[in-house]
Amino acid sequence: MKILTTTTATEEVIKEVAKEEFITMGFAGARMRKIAENAKINTSSLHYYFRSKENLFEIIFAEVMNSIFEVINNTLKDANKDIFSKIGIIVNDYIDFHSKSPKLLIFILNEFSLNPDRIKSSSAKLSTSQSFDIFTKQIEAGKKEGTIKKTVNSQDVFTDILSLCLFQFTAGSFLASVFELDENDYSKFIERRKSVITNTIISSIKKE
Repeated sequence: MKILTTTTATEEVIKEVAKEEFITMGFAGARMRKIAENAKINTSSLHYYFRSKENLFEIIFAEVMNSIFEVINNTLKDANKDIFSKIGIIVNDYIDFHSKSPKLLIFILNEFSLNPDRIKSSSAKLSTSQSFDIFTKQIEAGKKEGTIKKTVNSQDVFTDILSLCLFQFTAGSFLASVFELDENDYSKFIERRKSVITNTIISSIKKE
């Protein structure tokens, strides 16, 4: 087990507290004094470790983005899994992740809408291009083998996966209201969506 030094341990505490503050309040609403209080340090120490609110936010935001993409990155780049199994795994893992951390998605979408430049800076730091290339090659191989429709585009497939997985979380309250779902019913609904989304995506690309 890795033993944290005092400095590293303090930084980790600050980041954990700051993450909750930023996710709850957003960048504009978050307060450094509140973060310092919850981390049980003074504001001078907070600025010593992270210099500024903007710098602390960028660190937290990058870590959140990495945690979101890490969920699917390992599956994307696994060339040993066939494309249809891969789609099912990505859907299951992504829905499970956001079920446990529903606030993260709203936080990310809000910050992207308020500051679109964050998309470019954050995406540039994510090592997903190579993984997506593998995903694309598998799609193209399936087209040549006759298992996938010739008109299928890997970008569309990936976008459809993300869109279908994320919508029930961005519109969760609306869907629960329309369908009159209590908390238990909504959990069952989310669980059912895994197979529905997987089958929808596979049916749309698979050549009969």
